[in-house]
Amino acid sequence: MISELDETIRQILLKEGGFDTADVDVSFDLPNREWSGGISKPTLNCYLFDIRERRQLREEGWDLERRGTNGAARRRPPLHFELTYLITAWTRAVEDEHRLLWHVLRTMIRFPIMPTQHLQGMLAEYGWPIHTSIAQTEGVLKSPGEFWSALENHLKPSLSYVVTLALDTEAIPAGPPVLTTSLRMRPSAQQNGDGATESITTKPALYTRQVVIDEHDLTVTTDPQGRLNLEGTLRGDHEQPLPDTVITVEGHNHRVISDSEGRFRLNGLIPGRYTLAVKTDGRTLRHALIVRNPSHQMVIDVGDRPGSLSDTPTEGGTTTS
Repeated sequence: MISELDETIRQILLKEGGFDTADVDVSFDLPNREWSGGISKPTLNCYLFDIRERRQLREEGWDLERRGTNGAARRRPPLHFELTYLITAWTRAVEDEHRLLWHVLRTMIRFPIMPTQHLQGMLAEYGWPIHTSIAQTEGVLKSPGEFWSALENHLKPSLSYVVTLALDTEAIPAGPPVLTTSLRMRPSAQQNGDGATESITTKPALYTRQVVIDEHDLTVTTDPQGRLNLEGTLRGDHEQPLPDTVITVEGHNHRVISDSEGRFRLNGLIPGRYTLAVKTDGRTLRHALIVRNPSHQMVIDVGDRPGSLSDTPTEGGTTTS
């Protein structure tokens, strides 16, 4: 993956920066004294200096990945790693080095997300956007003098170029998905005074109407500011769209009403835990959920499906009031 990232950076520099390979080389070698002594023409050196996890993006829990109708797997959210490159320019004249560095800065700063047309190898099928930053104050090179002294080379101005890659962890089989749930009840027998048995019947539930947020249509998207938008469809009995129904996020200033087709959209969320409240038939149905990344899917049901929101507390923490 790293070698393909190197080649991607090379393609961005050459094609987006307009460099001619006959005039400028792009190297990923260690820029020590021996290497610099063998340079024959202007060269941009992109040295991979540091790799570390960006723990601020770590998410807890598991994602459930469906595989058709007869299989599923549990998958941990990906880990994110920052790869820091030090980009330096090597020419005979200092003025030319400065021009090269400035041109690289102008080129790379245009792409906070790596352009897909330049992604190489496995990165072409990568499942996440590849975020980048350049020349930020929180760079990992705290003492440039010590770094260049260790390479036995003279001090050089450099651009810190950081690429964030997601590392997918191995999926763990979770068995076939549960598509429907049912509850069977039978009368229990008790003895009467003369030893005979009589049946005790169960009273019907007060509410029979089901409310379902369609799990096949529930998506999370990201706006340009990095905030999350939760979209879905609210359905009632017989899978009919449920219009004009109030949906809120408790503890937050988020309140929407489903449209004529049962569609709703909650804007401006950030990753975290939320309690979604659906008001219908004089009831407030609540369910806790975790909003993660745009590829995460959540299921909220009311009725005879898994994770249903009912009139009594259930194992998933669902309550009504």
